[in-house]
Amino acid sequence: MNFNPSLFRHLIRWNAAESRIEMHLESLVQQEAMVPASLDGMEFRIRFNKGETIHTENSYKFNTGTIDEMLTAAGFSGIKVWTDPRQTSAVTLAAAR
Repeated sequence: MNFNPSLFRHLIRWNAAESRIEMHLESLVQQEAMVPASLDGMEFRIRFNKGETIHTENSYKFNTGTIDEMLTAAGFSGIKVWTDPRQTSAVTLAAAR
């Protein structure tokens, strides 16, 4: 593929409705990238307009109450929670009930 990363910039967006950080690449110019043939012999061309984005990643963020609800609904129990000093991030250890 002739994808040139220097012709894109990285964008980070907060999506409050979905409680997630979204990663995007924004095309800095009008451009075209060719994806080489796959096993089926098909190759295709992707065209980007200047300012057009590719949504590349989601990172969901939940509070501890929501995490507990999700664990319970999935048949798990929280065992331990570690947080940063300001309690803006957490890692939760869980086990199947």
